[in-house]
Amino acid sequence: VNNKDNRGSTPLHYAISSKNLEVTEILLLHRSNINLRDKCYRTPLHLAILYNFIAGVDPLLTYGAKVNLRDKRRNTPLHYAAKCGSELLSRKLLERGALVNIQDSKGRTPLHVVI
Repeated sequence: VNNKDNRGSTPLHYAISSKNLEVTEILLLHRSNINLRDKCYRTPLHLAILYNFIAGVDPLLTYGAKVNLRDKRRNTPLHYAAKCGSELLSRKLLERGALVNIQDSKGRTPLHVVI
């Protein structure tokens, strides 16, 4: 369940990207590594937020997705939520310990991205 393709994506990355909650839950039950990164260093949590897959965020957080991992441009999932303008997703991440002062590769924090 943790095999990567040439883009570094796992089955969980694809389940999240296609917003398939059933497959996401099956992969999580079979111990898919939720913090594996693709070639852009994105985790399934980054993708769930990028694709506004709200139903997929909760199981990832429940299974222990790390909320402060950075992608290739040093964006955290909270940066993604801020860019999407999602107060709900931002709140969920903050409740799980997302840091508001982490800077991306351009020196912007999630708070800068919102404004």
